[in-house]
Amino acid sequence: MDVRAKLEPDAEHMLYQEVHFGTIPLVQLDHIILPAVSVAQQSYVIMQFNLAYGLLVAVFATGCTATTCSSNLLIDDFAQFSSSLNALGTRASDDGSMTSLTLSPSGGGISFVPEKMSYFYETLPCMRAAAEGYDAVSFTMKAPRGASFMLEIQTRESCDAAEYRSAWYTVSGFTGETQTIAVPLSVFEGANTDAITAFNWATWSRWCKKSVQWELGDIQLVCSGAAGDV
Repeated sequence: MDVRAKLEPDAEHMLYQEVHFGTIPLVQLDHIILPAVSVAQQSYVIMQFNLAYGLLVAVFATGCTATTCSSNLLIDDFAQFSSSLNALGTRASDDGSMTSLTLSPSGGGISFVPEKMSYFYETLPCMRAAAEGYDAVSFTMKAPRGASFMLEIQTRESCDAAEYRSAWYTVSGFTGETQTIAVPLSVFEGANTDAITAFNWATWSRWCKKSVQWELGDIQLVCSGAAGDV
């Protein structure tokens, strides 16, 4: 919808219709056509014009701050697992740190057995997530009941900066079944969510035994405007 096209007739209505001065000549004043009446009446017309103009500016300003995403952003569905790439074309790997790591039997994810110091990371092209309207990272996971791990986010001071800093969040509450987990970006204290470069799944709880498998899949950035996606 063209907001300008809708609002301008209302502003014009304020200028020419609401102020009933009768049939009188019009004069040009600062590019606004005004009735040839008293200063007080002219001031009233200018006030009405300013109110209409202010409303128009407010509408456009509000539009400029709206989120730009309209749906979740897929980070990895593991379709390129054999190439150690994710859906964004950037590296995703455990660097050989897992006891075992394969595609999950159901597809769309990975099945792995972690050691205590194992990890799996997803790199991203530097993402201005907050500015683009993303407010969480989500993924599916099957983990032993009562297990936990730590999710790391790596961010930079800006996308032009060379160094990154880490923030961690403990994920727990697993039931033993496949669950969809959504971790708000706001829980990563000190992280700059306008320069995200990686997520890392690591620091596994005591369930890092050779016989216990975990599953991870469908990793996404969650768009705050995409209701019902997660």
